[in-house]
Amino acid sequence: MSEVLKIEDYKFIIDKINKGNFVFSTSENHLNININNINEIKDSLIDRFKIKEIAYSKQVHSDIVIDFYGEIKQGDAIISTGSKLAIGVFTADCVPILICDYKNKTVAAVHSGWKGTYSNILGKTINKMIKDYKCSSENIIVYIGPHIHSCCYEVGEEIRNKFLEAGFSEDVIEGNNLNLNKCIKDQLSEMKINDSQILEMPYCTKCSKEYKFHSYRRDNKSSGRNFSFVFFD
Repeated sequence: MSEVLKIEDYKFIIDKINKGNFVFSTSENHLNININNINEIKDSLIDRFKIKEIAYSKQVHSDIVIDFYGEIKQGDAIISTGSKLAIGVFTADCVPILICDYKNKTVAAVHSGWKGTYSNILGKTINKMIKDYKCSSENIIVYIGPHIHSCCYEVGEEIRNKFLEAGFSEDVIEGNNLNLNKCIKDQLSEMKINDSQILEMPYCTKCSKEYKFHSYRRDNKSSGRNFSFVFFD
């Protein structure tokens, strides 16, 4: 069961599964994680969660999947292995996807907006985990974090047609609204990831009333960023 943790001015939603920790920030209490204060945030998180390091990438809305070896690189998914090392992604409506293989302590964090979803960065990440990290699909847990839901995600005709022409099922489009959650679950199904291996936070970053999140669609350039990360004890 999820718990809410308050650290000074920051509030996080946390799930712990098979010694894997899945952590999602909110924007309550003026949380505003961005490149200007990331070192301060990292220090507080490292201290609170008793971890060695927090890693992230330079996100560019790509399908690039990188390995973490101690330096920040360009890409939108990052993979690492071992204990006490957290890896995460920044979002402000895009989908944060946290993945772990609890058998060999491999974790991945994926930033999947419409571009990343369209290019299946999630599938490429899981394939790399299996090929390069000897992960097994049946041992993988996938956690879909807070993101903009179809209720608030209206897209133009060009994006709508791109998804339909790429073979996504018609039910990912609801009128002129795109259902990223449905797209991602369809991709996981193609990867033979069962529903029992998939968890999700049911919150829309734009209109959630239970928790408030940063949302670019709602706040435009004044929006901060949500930070989602995963690590093993």
